[in-house]
Amino acid sequence: ERVSTSIFAYVGGSYICVFSLLAYLLQFHPSEMNDASLSARPWHVLGYILYATIESFGSLSVAAFWSYSNSTLSLDDAERFYGLIIAIAQLGAIGGSSMVTTDAHYWSTTTLMIVANLVIVLQILVMVTYSKRFAPTANMAQQEQQESLSSEDEPVFWSGIYLILRHRYVMLILGVSCLYEVSLTCLDYQMKLLGWFKFEETSSSSISFTQFMGHYGQVVNGASLVFSYFLFPYLIRKYGLRMTLRLFPTLLVLATVLAFAAIPGNLAVLFVCMAILKAMTYSIHDPSKELLYLPTSLAIKFRSKFWIDVVGARVAKAVGSTINSFAGNVEGSIRVGTVPSLLTAAALWLVCYRAGIMFDRLVASDKIVGVNTTDAPPLNTVAKKYKTLSADEHDNGDDIEDVQHGLTAEELNESADGSGEENIELRPLM
Repeated sequence: ERVSTSIFAYVGGSYICVFSLLAYLLQFHPSEMNDASLSARPWHVLGYILYATIESFGSLSVAAFWSYSNSTLSLDDAERFYGLIIAIAQLGAIGGSSMVTTDAHYWSTTTLMIVANLVIVLQILVMVTYSKRFAPTANMAQQEQQESLSSEDEPVFWSGIYLILRHRYVMLILGVSCLYEVSLTCLDYQMKLLGWFKFEETSSSSISFTQFMGHYGQVVNGASLVFSYFLFPYLIRKYGLRMTLRLFPTLLVLATVLAFAAIPGNLAVLFVCMAILKAMTYSIHDPSKELLYLPTSLAIKFRSKFWIDVVGARVAKAVGSTINSFAGNVEGSIRVGTVPSLLTAAALWLVCYRAGIMFDRLVASDKIVGVNTTDAPPLNTVAKKYKTLSADEHDNGDDIEDVQHGLTAEELNESADGSGEENIELRPLM
């Protein structure tokens, strides 16, 4: 079966309880009670807890949504609607950024968290309603033979890691999803340090650092709205996923060279670079990354995606944060962070280049990564729908051709994910 909408209730309901508790505690924060005599030091721990909660919710909720989308939409529908989905999502991000830029007495932290809880409830209701009104468009024949989410020979919790290590294609998805976090974290750190010094420590500034970050969010989400609605569908139709996937890493390499080597320590340069890169991440790179999951099994879409989006991306961001902590200031960040930022940006380009090629080969050969021939239904029930290419045919060197795509057996074997599987099973995606 596909990913159930109950996952939104589990994730959303849990975080509603946590956010409600944090909102209650924040009512007693010194800034909320306007009592300067109260010490803010004990509240630092709550600040770390709040940050970790927000970060984890962003990771889990987004991963849950895309797992559901990838398991219910066909390749055609994904290419048509993923850009629109991102564009609509940016409306909420723009609204949130605009609320932050207003007077703090009008939208207090507690009020904002209450609004966030209401939005989570709305998200759950929308997803449940959608699942009841619209049937999935993903190929049902493919879903009939998806691997069970409970495997007898491998632990469920660790099976996501096992699938990542087993399939080279999923390893590429891991790189596409995580490598850019190192460079972006270092660039973001520099921009925020320079912004804090300019807007908080300089008394002549007309706006606060919070308002500066709010305006930054408005620019990022506004640009992302335009890119996702107009640019992403155009790129997919005109150039396909292979070329679209290379656009963001190319810009990341250029921005990293510009910010670390050509014009280092410049707030305007960092603001423009970060705004463009963040917008491209949300509108171009993220939907492109999600398309990579389509020729994979349900276990990869759900289990492996959890480890990639929640654990892998957090670890990559932690690596960038460790570099920032070691650097301590903008000058140190430029000195320490230049080499790892450039290396990860270049590695991302290479990984995206390879992932795009493998995606096209998988689609052309109708292969589903992570589905073994042992999981398939009896051959006599699907003989008219599927073709099975055995290892014996490869060993004999027969020049077997795929009638539809004109691919030889050797070419189909090259499109495999390097997992060492003896049998390659071909299944239609649409």
